Amino acid sequence: MSDSTLEYFSNALVQARADNAKKVARKVWVDKTTWILVWMTIEEAKEFDKLHRRVAQKSKLRNVLHGNGRLM
Repeated sequence: MSDSTLEYFSNALVQARADNAKKVARKVWVDKTTWILVWMTIEEAKEFDKLHRRVAQKSKLRNVLHGNGRLM
């Protein structure tokens, strides 16, 4: 490999490590017993937590409805 190719891949590796350092892991349930680990940015994680938060077994649907699903 030429020096320019090695330098390109070296820079790409440094950039990828910097991008991945800003990511956090979240457990996403596929069904009742299966989950996968998903790496996402901090902004995506905040949105995920807001939408999938279930306080006192509250329905997830209430997290996306206007007025938390209550009649106005």
